Amino acid sequence: MDPVTAISIAGSVVQFVSFAFQLIAKTKDINESAARQSKETEKLDAVYSHLLALRSRLAVSSERDPRLELGDGADEAAATIAKHVFAINDLSRSCEADCLKLLDIIRKLQSISGPSGKWRSFRAAMATMLKSSEMEDLEDRLHKTQTTLTLHICSLTT
Repeated sequence: MDPVTAISIAGSVVQFVSFAFQLIAKTKDINESAARQSKETEKLDAVYSHLLALRSRLAVSSERDPRLELGDGADEAAATIAKHVFAINDLSRSCEADCLKLLDIIRKLQSISGPSGKWRSFRAAMATMLKSSEMEDLEDRLHKTQTTLTLHICSLTT
């Protein structure tokens, strides 16, 4: 057998064993959970549900207020504050959309049907692993949005 082919096969076997181990570990985690979801998914649900609730409380002020639209005679500080307020509102709407997408994925993972037990846990673990890339992308976008929000809020307080 060609050495390159042997290394390729060995790499594939290692990758499969790693995937199988992760799948079994996640199945065990879900099977032992009272919430019928992995601890990681449970934590994501709690954090982003809280963030969505915070966004809902801010929704009252998310519309552009005509009183903040400043004319040519407005001072520079007020114009800067208005720009930050509008940016915060826009970013919070973006954050809300990503939170809703992530929570929708989590709800779909929670709703995997079937008789309770190891088989349902296995199916939930497989679905979680298949959706993990999409969930990580959404988390990354949310983290970037939150960082930008923090910068705008800090700019307002200085």
